[in-house]
Amino acid sequence: MEIPGYIIDKQIGKGGMARVYLARHEGLDRLVAIKVMNRQMDDDDNDFSERFMREARIVAGLTHRNIVTVYDVGLHDGHHYIAMEYLPGGITLDHKLKDGITPEEGLSTIKQIASALGFAHSKDIVHRDVKPENIMYREDGSAVLTDFGIAKATTSATKMTATGTVIGTPHYMSPEQAQGHEIGSFSDIYSLGIVCYEILTGEVPYDAESTIAVVFKHITEPVPALEGDLQVYQPIIDRMMAKTREERYTDCDQLIADIDNVTGGGAANNATMINNATTINKAVTLANAKKGTRGMAAVAGDVNAEQSKSDSTKKAIIAVIATITILAIGGGGYFYLQQSAEQEQQAKLLQRQQRDKQAALTEQKELSEKKALQDKKQKEEGRLTEQQRLKDEKKRLAELKVKQEADKLVSQKAAQEAAQLKAKQDAKNTAAKKAADKKWRDKQNKISALLATAEKQLLNGQLDKAYKTYQSTLKLDSKNKRANSGVNRVASQHLSKANVAAAGYDFDTANKHISTVIKISPSHSKLASTQEKVFEYKNEQLVKKAEAARKTEIEKQASAEPEETEKKPRRSFGGF
Repeated sequence: MEIPGYIIDKQIGKGGMARVYLARHEGLDRLVAIKVMNRQMDDDDNDFSERFMREARIVAGLTHRNIVTVYDVGLHDGHHYIAMEYLPGGITLDHKLKDGITPEEGLSTIKQIASALGFAHSKDIVHRDVKPENIMYREDGSAVLTDFGIAKATTSATKMTATGTVIGTPHYMSPEQAQGHEIGSFSDIYSLGIVCYEILTGEVPYDAESTIAVVFKHITEPVPALEGDLQVYQPIIDRMMAKTREERYTDCDQLIADIDNVTGGGAANNATMINNATTINKAVTLANAKKGTRGMAAVAGDVNAEQSKSDSTKKAIIAVIATITILAIGGGGYFYLQQSAEQEQQAKLLQRQQRDKQAALTEQKELSEKKALQDKKQKEEGRLTEQQRLKDEKKRLAELKVKQEADKLVSQKAAQEAAQLKAKQDAKNTAAKKAADKKWRDKQNKISALLATAEKQLLNGQLDKAYKTYQSTLKLDSKNKRANSGVNRVASQHLSKANVAAAGYDFDTANKHISTVIKISPSHSKLASTQEKVFEYKNEQLVKKAEAARKTEIEKQASAEPEETEKKPRRSFGGF
């Protein structure tokens, strides 16, 4: 698989409609997940390509913390693809349900996904396939709603499915989806209610051995009751899983507020208690009580007999029979249930009648809304001719097309500029590295030259010059071993000269050499011993001087004694 602008690494997922690959965006240099649709989609539906691109671009405009980010959509080599945010690990709510999840963590997930759905609904987008497999987690633990592959813009006149089929996943499908009726944000809220029930109890509310039975339960059976400590959440579950759209939450903000209230110890203020059984539930229960377990057609007959005066019940039973007879179900795929020729013809007739009636009601509603809008415009702005309206609409579509093309060009230009900026930065980095390498080489050459000069000066006895040259080297490289060793050698020669001078009793010269060593290498290992040696020489000199002085004094005394004897008067002794 090759897609321009992306480097495909490996396949990380596969489904009935598409394959998912891990890839790297070349221009932005980041990992993405690319969902590539099967070519079979175009073969089965000639208008798929146009609808896919239009709906995918709408979904790509959804920017929300809890919605997987879509970066790009396109068509290459007959494959439609969507490039989206890559979520490492691939952990889904389905995985967490199997491993075990606490009600607190689960309700936090429900709030985050409700926030995502609320944002999508505000943009007129209905997901239509909310289930644990389509709820993933980022590495920071935040929940992310994924797989808008079958999402639909409520303002769009097209659908991503064929006429007469139902889309979604049976265990999480709303009653109106199962019956092929109009869907909306209320359908997503119902599916999220199924997920919430599964989080709290560990199992789906409606299960059976066949798909038909599961769908039938969604349409007819009441909301199951929660047990024990979970009963505080019953009003929320009842409101989310109500059989009719009017009984459900009007928006996701109400749902989030109720969850916050209940988890905080309060009450679900936005949830109204729903009757435990609707008219259809009562009818089915009565039919089963009378006849026991029988075929679905018999149950429908009993319901019709017991509720012949109820138009709403008749409509519901017709929808159930039609849905059971021909149904296409799947996470974005098609599932066709075969029935006998007679049942199929009856179901198609009932379904067509229901569709025609629904179309007539929808058309009447649209005409009424359109007329009201036209009347309002006539009063506020004056009457517009049909020709002017068509002209304005054409102009609007043209401007929209221009804007889309402009956005595409801006995106392409941004990618080009990013690539150019990267190339410039790479070139700048290369040039900087070359300059740094040259500077380093020049520095090393200069250091080598200085060291060679210092060695010559040291050999020639030019100690001061050698020291200065070594210091110049250390300014370039303070840790240069040869330069530090050279300074030490200069100090050693100064100490040697101090010894020689002291031995000749030239203590001024000796002290100068020692002072130089103290200045350039105060920690020299021989400095202290040299100072002691000079001190010994000085003491020696003092001793010698003292002995010389004493000797001179003795000699002086010796030469002076005879004179004193001669001058001394002699005693003469006379006789007695």
